[in-house]
Amino acid sequence: MTDQNALIMGFDWGTRHIGMAIGQVLTKTAMPLKSIKVTESEYYWQQIVHAIANWQPQSCVVGLPLNIDGSESPSSKQSRNFARQLIQRSGLSCVFADERFSTYAAHEVIREYRGADIDSIAAAYFLGSWLRSDRSFIA
Repeated sequence: MTDQNALIMGFDWGTRHIGMAIGQVLTKTAMPLKSIKVTESEYYWQQIVHAIANWQPQSCVVGLPLNIDGSESPSSKQSRNFARQLIQRSGLSCVFADERFSTYAAHEVIREYRGADIDSIAAAYFLGSWLRSDRSFIA
């Protein structure tokens, strides 16, 4: 059971950027954080671990890119690999959220988040949707 005061961190994995967001269980809201540029592996992992230490989330939600029909896309495997590494490096539990249409939705609201990038807004979108849902997990 998730503590009502808990923070949950969302990640939108990509080949160029990793979008990050932080969400509150109590308010069922999420806000974008600064995305991380994917460069040398250990450098971006240091940034992720630092963000986790700073925010101290109870768990993480990773966006799972699915096809329109709900089947896994070619990028799903990379997101799953990212989540495995995230669990190993952070010690946090991790679940997946359907990230279909999150980038599209992020483009619709980008003006509300001045200075935020599209990847982190997309992470905030699917994290907020997950927080407001029944929190069913995609395995």
